[in-house]
Amino acid sequence: MKKTLSILCLVICFFISVHAQTPKSHHGIVVHPGIGFGTYPGLITDGTTNHWIANMGVDWKYDFSEHWSLLVGMDFQYRLTNGYYITQGVDGPENRPFTSRNYIIKVPVLFEYHARWFYIAVGPYLLREIGDLFSGNSRELATIGPTVEVGGRIKLSEKSHLRIGWQSSIGIELRKRTNYYYNNTTTSLGIGRIEANSLLQIGYEYHF
Repeated sequence: MKKTLSILCLVICFFISVHAQTPKSHHGIVVHPGIGFGTYPGLITDGTTNHWIANMGVDWKYDFSEHWSLLVGMDFQYRLTNGYYITQGVDGPENRPFTSRNYIIKVPVLFEYHARWFYIAVGPYLLREIGDLFSGNSRELATIGPTVEVGGRIKLSEKSHLRIGWQSSIGIELRKRTNYYYNNTTTSLGIGRIEANSLLQIGYEYHF
């Protein structure tokens, strides 16, 4: 028992010593509305389907040091998609235009480097559409991919900054497919559409 208490005291003393020698960490939040544009290359047969994006997000920010931070956030997106699908008409294949509206939840995890007025953030994200996700015999699970954001930070006060940045991301959609063979049913994980998005974001960063 005494040995266990001694080891525990040594561990506590070690962490206190490390904390005393490192710069004090800061917690903060970043609120960032944005607008952007995206595309699903070859979403339906030979066509390219485009969408407009309105984004509103909140990130929790943890500063490891003077220049390095971790951001974990949640974005809510509204997407207006315009495209076409091909049908067989009387005189041959015809392009039929369509419009759809989608609501998206996006969870990014970014590692940020900042120095004076400049910042760059890189990391993965997970994206999920809200609503009916079935298409034929497949179900959309999520979209995953990398994100890069580059921009500037303008100091407003000791605890706050104005952020203006450009974010680009590429994602691959994962789908769960169900195959029916007589009395047998099998499921498999497959890749659906690929998407590419770009956003202009204006954010307010505040440190507690």
